[in-house]
Amino acid sequence: PHTCEINSLLTDHPNLTSTRIARLLFSEIVNKKDMVAKHIIDTVQARWNTTIKYGKAWRAKQKALEERFGSFYDSYDNVIRLVSTLKERNPGTYAIVQIQQNPDIPQYGVFGRLFFSFAICIEAFTHCRPVLCVDGTFLTGKYKGQILTAIGVDGNGQIVPIAFAFVEGENYDSWIWFFRQLKMGVVKTRPNVCILHDRHPGMLKAIKRLQHPTEDEPAPWTDMQSRWCMRHLAANFYSCFKSKRLMNLFKRLCNQNQERKYQFLWERLTEFTGQQVKERKAAQARAVATQLAAAQAAAAQVAAAHGTAAQGDATQGTTTNTTDSEPVGLCDLPGIDPPGTKRKKGKRIKKFEEWIEKEPPVKWSLLHDQYGARYGIMTTNLAEVYNFVLRGNRSLPLTALVEGILHGTLTYFRDRRREAVEHIEYYPNTPYCRKIRQYMDKKIKKARMHTVIRIGNEEARYEVRLPTSRFGAGNELKTHEVIITATAPPTCECTCNKPRLLHLPCSHVLAVSGQLGMNPISFVSPYYMKEAVVETWTGEMTGFRVVGNFNKVNEMEREYIPDPALMRTSRGRRNSRHIQNDMDESEAGGCTRQ
Repeated sequence: PHTCEINSLLTDHPNLTSTRIARLLFSEIVNKKDMVAKHIIDTVQARWNTTIKYGKAWRAKQKALEERFGSFYDSYDNVIRLVSTLKERNPGTYAIVQIQQNPDIPQYGVFGRLFFSFAICIEAFTHCRPVLCVDGTFLTGKYKGQILTAIGVDGNGQIVPIAFAFVEGENYDSWIWFFRQLKMGVVKTRPNVCILHDRHPGMLKAIKRLQHPTEDEPAPWTDMQSRWCMRHLAANFYSCFKSKRLMNLFKRLCNQNQERKYQFLWERLTEFTGQQVKERKAAQARAVATQLAAAQAAAAQVAAAHGTAAQGDATQGTTTNTTDSEPVGLCDLPGIDPPGTKRKKGKRIKKFEEWIEKEPPVKWSLLHDQYGARYGIMTTNLAEVYNFVLRGNRSLPLTALVEGILHGTLTYFRDRRREAVEHIEYYPNTPYCRKIRQYMDKKIKKARMHTVIRIGNEEARYEVRLPTSRFGAGNELKTHEVIITATAPPTCECTCNKPRLLHLPCSHVLAVSGQLGMNPISFVSPYYMKEAVVETWTGEMTGFRVVGNFNKVNEMEREYIPDPALMRTSRGRRNSRHIQNDMDESEAGGCTRQ
């Protein structure tokens, strides 16, 4: 019989290695790619009554994912083969890779950048509004990098994934390369496409280069309509004035479509920001005085206890500190701004006018939107929403990312085409898509409350008077002027500017159309028709699995490797969540009352 004594109980089983755990939990880990190590620890504890350490759980997850998608190192070779296979099996797909050479490793090409856009996405964009929201998000795997995305918008305001790129980071070189491929592979000859983006200096410089190209520019884009994201600019506003209520007022100014209301909000913002700056400085002065008084009181107590000689030692070195962070103005954009442009620093800005004076209104104001290029879209939220969808895949090899994008895109097409076809069957008498049908119903009800008076002689010019006695309306008589042209098809103009900015008829135009017995369909952009939405989501695409899994590389056939300089060397768990910035601070705690 055994005579040895057991000094302690083992909580971990020696045969339950990370490799065995990876095999036992393979399906769960692969199906839920963002599963955290803590969940694996809990699962092992529940099923086998064994407690494993965090490191073993993490290694088990990595081994399961590597078995399914391949290693990070191999993925930089496999992703090129995978995308090339998709390009061959789906004619019209645009894909281009940029390879670099490393003198220390001459036998391999070093992966630089990869841009791809599926054929069904390129075709879908032709039926969408000519607007693209561009943004970037970081990779969180073994190698550093960025995913750049271009997202379109269908008639119902839904996300349409258009183009993607893997690059080394967000900088001038990567953005101008991305925009060149976007122009050549997706936009092509389509005129006046609007690009919605933030104020990233590298992106702005790249856009300026393409809008004002040199003779040797391979992809000039002179008619690109560049517009800024309202949310990003509002976060910059908050960094300067530190008031959510004023930030929301600034957003209302950005969204305003009428000149009268725009000027009113401008004046209020200038007045209120001036008051805010004065109050903040007064609060800082009071805080300094309070701290100084506290220091003097402490010094007096020390002096009373130890004599006057200690008073100087107690007061010496006392400093004042306030918790309120310093205001931050908009940064200068050398090489982008006109020569000699200098913006005021945050401390020197006393009111809203001084903060915004150097920024062209066409970039941030809906009222000043030339050609109505925005189609009413003021933010890059759609691109950021898609980046959130990618969050669970950003820690995986590039092949897994491409596969996730592929299957996510096909899911979008299946579900939304079904919804668009059902809309046509349920509403055969309306020519509009679901969202625009709701918009038109709302505006027609409002138009019934208006009074229409013709004031033109040969010209179809009308005054539309708004109700003054209805609940919620002021006593002041408000009038808009509408002009209906005699062209074929007819066009419309209104002093509220909505037809020009949104490419949709306002309630004033609908009131005139009703009096004339005219069908307002000619005033609605064709991108909002129900057939356009169906065409957006109509398309077929074949996968790559029938050709291969693209998760292994034969060393004799390896052609490409990742850039060794991009390999992460720091220890510890990598940050997989959004990096906190001024936008997070400005929107913390949810919306404020208007």
